[in-house]
Amino acid sequence: MATSNSDCSNSVNQEPAATHPPEQITQQAEPDYDLVEQPDKDLYCPVTLEILVEPHQTDCCGQHISEKAAQRIIRDGKPCPMCNNAPFKTLKDKFFKRNTINKLNVRCPHKKSGCEWTGELGDLNHHTTSCLKRPWKCQYCDFESTHDIGTNNHTPCCDNYPLPCPNQCEIGTFPRCQADSHILECPLQLVECKFAGAGCDVKVPRRDLVGHMTESVQQHLLTATLLNLQLTRELHQKMEEKDQQIVDLQKRVKEQGNTIDTKIQQLDAKVDTKFQQQKEKAYDLHTKVATKFENLDTKFQDLQAIVDTKADQQARNLDTKVSDLKVTMEANTVKIQNDLLLLLKGFSCHEFTLTEFTKQQAKGGYGYWNGGEFTTKGWRFSFCVYTNGAESANGTHLTVSIYKRDAAAKTEGVSILQMLNQLGDHGHYIGTETRILKENRICFGDSYKFCPLDRLGYCAGTNTQYLKDDCLKFKLFMKVKAL
Repeated sequence: MATSNSDCSNSVNQEPAATHPPEQITQQAEPDYDLVEQPDKDLYCPVTLEILVEPHQTDCCGQHISEKAAQRIIRDGKPCPMCNNAPFKTLKDKFFKRNTINKLNVRCPHKKSGCEWTGELGDLNHHTTSCLKRPWKCQYCDFESTHDIGTNNHTPCCDNYPLPCPNQCEIGTFPRCQADSHILECPLQLVECKFAGAGCDVKVPRRDLVGHMTESVQQHLLTATLLNLQLTRELHQKMEEKDQQIVDLQKRVKEQGNTIDTKIQQLDAKVDTKFQQQKEKAYDLHTKVATKFENLDTKFQDLQAIVDTKADQQARNLDTKVSDLKVTMEANTVKIQNDLLLLLKGFSCHEFTLTEFTKQQAKGGYGYWNGGEFTTKGWRFSFCVYTNGAESANGTHLTVSIYKRDAAAKTEGVSILQMLNQLGDHGHYIGTETRILKENRICFGDSYKFCPLDRLGYCAGTNTQYLKDDCLKFKLFMKVKAL
């Protein structure tokens, strides 16, 4: 959006009053282009006060005026607005347009979407038709974005994008989301014979499977019979091998059993000897421990008396401190409540409960979640939540936005958003955000990040429960006035 030209306005006001009828200069219009530099005042139409995109030169005084101004004045039969000559004619000045107007440096009209292009006005139309940041809408769903994001990111994964059948069946195309189900039903998809396990390695289109089964009945029976005989022979051979292995194992088990019996007898003799020795040592140790235990019991009783005395004194001191702290906290709570009531004076309060969080988050992408509309001071607003974040959030944060339904209305104000704790006490909030509402949209949180998703249920070991029963609750305070 270009800025208005104050020099041009001053030059027009210095002309004689008779050369500018009042209905032609009621207000100064803004140029239609985002100019990089302030152009010379001679490049503005003295009638419409706009850039001379289509310049016409008068045959009386040689001044330049815009095409639409020239057509309107000549059609109404009025005199030349510069020299007051009547009648007069105009001719399109292509040389002036080509060498002066088209050389003006302008910015891309899609600069807000991220385009950094600047160039001459004569090249603007060519650039805007190929600008990667121009508006783009998917023709198969409701997705809207810029051209580069739409064609590079959305189109390759759009569920409604039509895909051709890989088998070129009579259906032709189908939405991408139906690709798997179509392959399971496509009549031209190659499938295995029902007797593949019996040795038939033929693959035929699905529509011809019944015909193949009917035509190859005898071949299938013969193949199954031969396979059965082969499996029977292999089974008998394996059974004979297993029987021989069992006989060998029984022989080895018997030999190992005799060896184990001998070792067990030797081990029993060693265990008896060790047990007698350990029994004597244990008796001596028991005597020593009993003596030491009696001495420790006496010392413990003395120490217990000292600890009990100190514990009673510390408990009394702690009770006194807790009582003082409780009085201080109650006084602070009353002060905070009074300050909050004073702060929110004149604010409108709106509460929102958004359900089916899991379902909204499973949608992927931005996870758009409409919380409904509300009205304050006569203006309508929409409350929206993105469960997977937006822009720089990269799906890790909850994003909350407020849209002004009447984009033309100029307002400003203050908004405070709180996400309510759902434990029943409503004593905890997260990320209280305050924003000045001047634009048509407001997002809470730096870089569109209001709250990390991993803090909705439990925060730093504390059961905060912002997400409960698959829903979130919000409270919004707004104070709005017209500009």
